[in-house]
Amino acid sequence: VTIGNSVESIGSEAFDSCTALTTVTIGDSVESIGNKAFYGCSALESVTIPDSVESIGDYAFKNCSNASFTEVTIPSSVTTLGSNVFNGCTNLATVYVSSTNGLSMTESTSTTVSGSGTVAVYYTDSVVITKTDDSVVNIQTDATTTLVASVYTNESIANSQIKSVVINGTFITSIGDYAFDFCGNVESVTIGNSVETIGIQAFNATKLTTVTMPDSVTSIGDNAFSSCSALTTVTIPDSVESIGNYAFAGCSALTTVTIPDSVVSIGSGVFARSALQSVTFAGTSQVATIVDEAFNGCSALTTVTIPNSVTSIGTSAFQGCTAMTSVTIPDSVESIGNQAFKNCSNSSFTTITIPSSVTSLGSN
Repeated sequence: VTIGNSVESIGSEAFDSCTALTTVTIGDSVESIGNKAFYGCSALESVTIPDSVESIGDYAFKNCSNASFTEVTIPSSVTTLGSNVFNGCTNLATVYVSSTNGLSMTESTSTTVSGSGTVAVYYTDSVVITKTDDSVVNIQTDATTTLVASVYTNESIANSQIKSVVINGTFITSIGDYAFDFCGNVESVTIGNSVETIGIQAFNATKLTTVTMPDSVTSIGDNAFSSCSALTTVTIPDSVESIGNYAFAGCSALTTVTIPDSVVSIGSGVFARSALQSVTFAGTSQVATIVDEAFNGCSALTTVTIPNSVTSIGTSAFQGCTAMTSVTIPDSVESIGNQAFKNCSNSSFTTITIPSSVTSLGSN
């Protein structure tokens, strides 16, 4: 049934016991839904309630028990909700309301709404999470927000058997600090195009194998993907400007990485103890400092060409790169820190050219 825009109210018992009625779209002019308006519509699969509705009467949707009638959105315009509106809606599991709803309803994962069974109430302007077969998490939202761990821990999602995360909301701008930290079974993530920042330890110690970030991401936080021991491929887009401390440290399967020319800064230990064999600084790099411990312990790293943008190489930057056979230091470099190339012990690493621009050479 589609109720046209000229109708202002749906009277009491208007569609009472219409047992074959499957869907209802209510016109934008309707202000009230009467008592028992859709009582006993046992085949009803969905209903769309417009923002014009201000009141919903007693028993309006009682015994709408179809297996597909699992969710309903109550617009913020509704200020009066009668008794037992959803009584007998045995499959209703989720009720969406605005955070500024006129019914003083608050978010809850276990509550009742006007005679319903136990349902979850979510704000339409905050993060909504759904699970599929306990293996896939879909995360979406209708308002600009940061995705944080507290959003899902009360859903018993953390430390479960979830293997895939899909962040598909068009307004999730940030994956917050520790968002999926130690959700050890997560193997894949899809990051939506609205995400701009990935927070501290966001995916630390997960089982991610590949990471592709959208062009919207501008920063990757400290330890964001550290200790992801199964991670073999990471694509850093040209939009990223900063990569935090130890962001990919301990990624023991990561063999190659390209740092785009959008990146201005990389953090300490950013790829320390990873399996990197090669590093490429793309295009006209803006990285000014190879920071302390940046590639410390990368025992498979064989060659490095340091870009002309670099003016300093930090302490222990390449310490323990035992497979390194050569390094090219450009004329832009002015200082090389303590132990920068300590224990680069490959038999082929026999010569190194220090340009005349270097005025400070650290110890060891």
